[in-house]
This record gives sequence, C-alpha cells and structure tokens, in this order.
Amino acid sequence: MLGVETVDTPYVRAVQNAARAVSASLRAGGGDFGAATLEDLFDTRYRPVPGSATRRR
Repeated sequence: MLGVETVDTPYVRAVQNAARAVSASLRAGGGDFGAATLEDLFDTRYRPVPGSATRRR
C-alpha cells in the first residue's frame, strides 16, 4: 500500500492477510508450490447454482 488510509483500507488489509495465509498453506502442504497451474486452482466449467438467479453471459 502507499500509506494512504481510505474507507477501503481494512478490506485491502484483510485480503492481503488472507492471500498470505493461503500462500503459506499451499507452501506448507503441497511441497512444490510452483507445480500448481491455473487449471488446478480454478474451475472454469460453469454450473448453475440451484436457487440462484445469476446467469452466465
């Protein structure tokens, strides 16, 4: 961060802390952290959520 406090600062800090925790968890549990691909981390197969009005465009 640039040292400027805004109303969003607590959210930015929370996300940064969560990212550090996820990164540390992946490093501790998986051995070779660099072996994970984007396909391993993100599911791009769309499936509607029952009861949701959201539709994929």
